[in-house]
Amino acid sequence: MPEGQSSVGNKFAGAEPKFFIIGDKGINTQVPRESIDDAQYSWLENVQPIGKDNRKALYDKGASIYTAATGTTIIYDYFYNIGLNTYAAVFQSDGSAVQVNTATNAQTVIAAAGTFYPTPALPLGTPLPAACQSAESGVP
Repeated sequence: MPEGQSSVGNKFAGAEPKFFIIGDKGINTQVPRESIDDAQYSWLENVQPIGKDNRKALYDKGASIYTAATGTTIIYDYFYNIGLNTYAAVFQSDGSAVQVNTATNAQTVIAAAGTFYPTPALPLGTPLPAACQSAESGVP
């Protein structure tokens, strides 16, 4: 073993001569951390597994892109893309909805108050609005 290097040096991040290896056996929250397999995680904070040996770092807290209108609150939001542009659909407690371009913060009204939630026909106990992406250039 080279001078100044221990057998422990190969097992931990930042130690020479190599970095740690990321396993692909998923997350194990059923046993104490010291008992999990070397290829498992005890937790993943801000990292999403998306395939074999492939992880995506999730978004961090950033500047606000939208503030709810006075007297309302945001009850649901959904992020989606149209082509290369990313948007957020923001639904407010008065039943209105706004589309926000996440790069420019430009806003477009999707629907006026009372359209989604609640309305006279839909009481306050009505389920919240929901959205989903449809193909690469879909809209909510």
